[in-house]
Amino acid sequence: MLFFAQYDVFTILGKRQELKDMESKISFLEEEIVRIEKQREVLKTDPKEIEKQSRERYFMKKEDEDVFVYDTIKSAK
Repeated sequence: MLFFAQYDVFTILGKRQELKDMESKISFLEEEIVRIEKQREVLKTDPKEIEKQSRERYFMKKEDEDVFVYDTIKSAK
């Protein structure tokens, strides 16, 4: 009965582990939503933050500035 039933011990343990993994993913995503909402509110109200994000993400610069981009990803050999 232990190995031939539809819901044996190993299946139940596997499903419990899967449930724990899903709960941790949900927790992580909820924290990300809160972080993104805070960032969104800051971007709505703070022009300096808009400028900062534009410079970092889209490599924008002022007329008299030079931009240096460093590749920090190491290639796997």
